[in-house]
Amino acid sequence: MAKRGVDLDGCLAEQNWKDYHSDYDPTKIGEPIPLMAERVRYWLSIGDEVDIFTARMNPTDEFKDSVPAFTEAFTIWSMKHFGIVLKLTCTKDSHWAEIYDDKAVRVIKNTGMISDGTDVDRFFQPQAIGL
Repeated sequence: MAKRGVDLDGCLAEQNWKDYHSDYDPTKIGEPIPLMAERVRYWLSIGDEVDIFTARMNPTDEFKDSVPAFTEAFTIWSMKHFGIVLKLTCTKDSHWAEIYDDKAVRVIKNTGMISDGTDVDRFFQPQAIGL
């Protein structure tokens, strides 16, 4: 049995706002993204645990007062699409075997290297600072 973390908006559910600060509605969750939803259903069918992580649950975020409304909306959404209420969190879990996220860049452990074999990314150019 494995335990996985899956990001909600843009990974498991369509992100339905353009700007988090002006368009955010805690009660609106996009439709499931078919391929990721099928992965989650498969993992659940074989007894794996799936946690959903999202900044929407962040207790220090500017929208922290909307967490209860979001949690209620997510409960309905999760039951409708998965038949169970998936666990929500805003933090990584050291027991996750894998993390699925639309914003993450995979790094090779203890090296700082991007896993695609390069040592550069779009925000950091080591040669520019003499590395």
